[in-house]
Amino acid sequence: MERPSVLLALPAAAIRTDLTAALEARGVAVRSAAGRAGLSAEARRGASAIVFDPACLGPETSNREALEQLCELVRLAAERPVFVTGVAGVPPEALLAAGAADLVDLAGSLPLAVHRIVSRIGAGAAPGRALGSEDFMGRLAERLVRAREREAQTPVFVLRAQVAGAGLLDELPAAIAEAVQHLERTTELTISASRTGTLALGDGAVAVFLPDLTRVQDAARFAGALRGAVARRALGPVQVGIACAPTDGADAESLVSAAHGASRRALREGQGELVFHTEAMGRWAFERLTLEGSLRNALQNGELVLYYQPRVDIETRQIRGMEALLRWIHPQFGLVSPAQFIPLAEETGLIVPIGEWIVGEAARQNRRWRDSGLPHIRVSVNLSPVQFRRSDLFERVKRAVEEAGLEPEGLELEVTESLLMNDPTQTAATLRQFKDFGFHLSIDDFGTGYSSLSYLKRFPIDALKIDRSFVTDVTSNPDDAAIATAIILMGHSLKLSVVAEGIETESQLAFLRVLQCNEAQGYLFSPPVPAAAATTLLASGVSGGALRAA
Repeated sequence: MERPSVLLALPAAAIRTDLTAALEARGVAVRSAAGRAGLSAEARRGASAIVFDPACLGPETSNREALEQLCELVRLAAERPVFVTGVAGVPPEALLAAGAADLVDLAGSLPLAVHRIVSRIGAGAAPGRALGSEDFMGRLAERLVRAREREAQTPVFVLRAQVAGAGLLDELPAAIAEAVQHLERTTELTISASRTGTLALGDGAVAVFLPDLTRVQDAARFAGALRGAVARRALGPVQVGIACAPTDGADAESLVSAAHGASRRALREGQGELVFHTEAMGRWAFERLTLEGSLRNALQNGELVLYYQPRVDIETRQIRGMEALLRWIHPQFGLVSPAQFIPLAEETGLIVPIGEWIVGEAARQNRRWRDSGLPHIRVSVNLSPVQFRRSDLFERVKRAVEEAGLEPEGLELEVTESLLMNDPTQTAATLRQFKDFGFHLSIDDFGTGYSSLSYLKRFPIDALKIDRSFVTDVTSNPDDAAIATAIILMGHSLKLSVVAEGIETESQLAFLRVLQCNEAQGYLFSPPVPAAAATTLLASGVSGGALRAA
């Protein structure tokens, strides 16, 4: 087996010597380089990893030059990791956005830095993750740690049935399996009933923990199905108390105690009740369930519509494309915020038929624009991670566009950066299908997922869209300015078009023009508008000459 190697680009001789000794003790070959020319030459020789301190380029190196060199190293390293020690005045997010695999503190924690490097390149003996105890509290505590990292909910249920103790415990496995099957039929969730934990609490109560559940409304669905499944097993009416971390408890003991208290309240309030520990959370969960029922009928009732927001060339202000954005006009509630119903559609799987309709309607609208003699532009639509989990996604999108009579080049498919990094191999294969057929591909909300340049090279994409959170204060916040700069540099190094979202002021536009960002989108030009208003924009531009059709 070939010995792994690390290329060091460090200015401090003492740290370089200590790191070399530590890596060689773990069986890693080490070589060094300094200066832009020498470093690039050594990087071309190939190394398992590169450790880069921008100070090695010399005292006159600017932050922009440091980011450019980082992009170059990431390109030369291909898929091998590049570790960065940091750049004064440049936030970590900018370094990660420019392609750094990780940030290491050589002066403060050399052993930790060595562990990160060695673990990443597969050298030496890396310690395995310690498994928690298999009892209920141990598994729950482990789940709570992971949930905090992902900012996910963790529900715990406490059941009380007329036949307490052994009768309830005996029937629970079958009842849980039935409830899981019901939940899988009514949502897009994939749940393993075998991973359920149960714990007899005494006082006729049993705690249930299902680690696959992460949403409050799914907890309510599961609890309702579980209550019915237990009742059908001749155990009589069932009360269920629900507590959710982190709202109701940060550790396993307090969470179970909160669910236990909720089950006692359910018992006091009447048989067959389902009670959340926090009443406000219970109301919110059932409001979500009500909204879900309405959403299931929204498509067939014609309540869903597309609005369009122009994308413009930064230099000429000509319209180059339109992004199709979904809106729901509810007969009772009026215009429902996408922030409310899009996550709900994804959680329930309704985004699959809705997403297919979006593609078809956007393609039909673009076909109408072209047939009426308006400029040929590209319309972009967002693809959900839920859609990507379906093996028939390509065929569904292809059929929708063909039925609309639009050429594939007239449609741009947008995916989020987090989707790319979730399953890079499968995602790359799916995107290749779309690309080969002729679709234009872009990454939306770029800069929020910390993907590296080496990963981006895997994907057949055409454009990056800088997330609006980095654009809002780009002229006043040095961190946001550095991140935007890094993204544009990285995009151009990959020969990609770069689009900035959320443009609201001329100063933001001027800043991005200096960086040679290609396109912009935002309220400075136009908010999302219905198809009729978008047609007017394409035909004549908006007042004041802020836009003009290409």
